[in-house]
Amino acid sequence: MSEVNEENKEKCFVIMPISDQEGYLVGHFTKVYEQIIRPSVEEAGYEAYRVDENTICDTIMNKIFSAIQECPMAVCDLSGRNPNVLYELGLRQAYDKPVVLIQDDKTEKIFDVSGISTVFYNSARTYENVIKAREEIKKAIIATKEGKANTLAKVMKVNAADFSMVEASKDDKTNVMLEGIYDKIKELNNNMQEGYPYSITADPQNGITLYNNNDIEKGTILNITVEYENSKQINRFIDAVTSNTIGLITFENKKISENMMVFKFIFSSKEACRMEFNHIIVRAHNLDIDIIENYTI
Repeated sequence: MSEVNEENKEKCFVIMPISDQEGYLVGHFTKVYEQIIRPSVEEAGYEAYRVDENTICDTIMNKIFSAIQECPMAVCDLSGRNPNVLYELGLRQAYDKPVVLIQDDKTEKIFDVSGISTVFYNSARTYENVIKAREEIKKAIIATKEGKANTLAKVMKVNAADFSMVEASKDDKTNVMLEGIYDKIKELNNNMQEGYPYSITADPQNGITLYNNNDIEKGTILNITVEYENSKQINRFIDAVTSNTIGLITFENKKISENMMVFKFIFSSKEACRMEFNHIIVRAHNLDIDIIENYTI
C-alpha cells in the first residue's frame, strides 16, 4: 500500500485545552490528543493541526485566526468548558466553518440544540474506549466533510459572516473579523442585559477612559498602570503580553506621562482574567517595568 504524502493532506484545526485543566490529571489532554484526536483526524484523511505545534514565528492569536479562516476542517473538544476553546469555537461557527464537536463524559453537555451533534468519549481512556472514540470521531469528520452534519449557523437559520474581501490583506481580514464578532457579542449582550448599569473607567485617578461600554462582563477587565525607562522596554512588554496571554480578546494602552502608561486588558472570561493576572505582572517585573497600580473591574 502506498503511503499518503503528509504535505498533500488538508489540515484539520484541533481546538482543545492545551495546558493542564482543573479536575484532570497532569498531561491528560496531551494524551487525549495523541491517543484519540490525532489518530481520528489522520484516519479521516486530514493532518491534525494545533497552534502550539506551529513553530513559525508569529503570535498565537495570528496563528489561531489563520487556522480558523483557512483550515477546511476542525475538531473542537469541549471537555472542561475551557473559555479559550469556547472562544475559538465561537469564531469558527460565526463564519459557518465545518467543525466536529467532541467532549468527555465528565463534562456536562454545553449545547442542547436539536440538530447539533456531539461525539462523547470516555475520559478514562481504556483501550476499548479509545478505539471506539477514534472510530466515532472519524465517522463524524467524514460526515461533516460530506455535508451530512449541521452547523450552528444552519440550525439557527442565520447567514454566515461575510468575509469575501478579495483585495484585503491578512491583517485587514483579521480586523474585520474581530470587529464583526465584537458587534455580534455586543448585540447579544444588549438583548440579554438590557438596563444593566455598568460603566468602565480605565484609570479613575487620572480621569482617563479607554472604554465606556455597558456590555462587558464584570471581572474580565484588568487595569495596570506602569512606569518604564524607554520605548524599547515597553514595546517588549507589549509584544510579550500580546503573544503569550491566554484568553486575551483585546487591550488598549495610553501614555499618561513621559515614562508612564495605563493598560486595559479585556479577557474572554473571569477565569482567564484571574489566571493571566499574575503572568502579566511577572512579565512586567522581568523587564524591569514597575507596576504603579493594578485592579480588576
